[in-house]
Amino acid sequence: MHKFYLLLLSFFLIVGCDSEEPDGSTSNQIKLSNKSNGFSFSKGLIIPQSDSATVPDIQVYANRSGNTIIGVNLFSPGDVRSNFLLINEFNNSDSALIFFTNLSEVPDSNYTDTHITIKENQIWAIRTGDNKFAKILIDNTDAHIDSTSEPGIIFFYAEVIFKWKYQPDGSRYF
Repeated sequence: MHKFYLLLLSFFLIVGCDSEEPDGSTSNQIKLSNKSNGFSFSKGLIIPQSDSATVPDIQVYANRSGNTIIGVNLFSPGDVRSNFLLINEFNNSDSALIFFTNLSEVPDSNYTDTHITIKENQIWAIRTGDNKFAKILIDNTDAHIDSTSEPGIIFFYAEVIFKWKYQPDGSRYF
């Protein structure tokens, strides 16, 4: 009889671990592209294109001049927008990661931009539209013309990989 209960318990543990629900994370590393609807810090999720009801905190797009891509930008959509503040930037990923990990507080003022051009090894503070704070470390950016687009349609693909940490209680301390 004990074997039956152990088998039943094992089954529920395995089935229970296969969930698509948000895990409540307040930090992680993600890859965000302009093929999604953006990223929500409070949900800890990339918002799919099919979800037009959820306003993300940030979106990514290819910054371009005509048909020439000149960078990758983050943008805050919606009526109540997030703002960005560049905290620091580094020449190498090790120094950037150490600084990001040790950054325990972000400023409470001077958040002005709603569009930012990002580069690898930058650390940004973000004040979300509901006055919560996050910090991100840009690990990688990529932008190119998507060759799989329909003929005659040019799609400028953009993505960013970043580490993030979010403070859900509204304080500036991590």
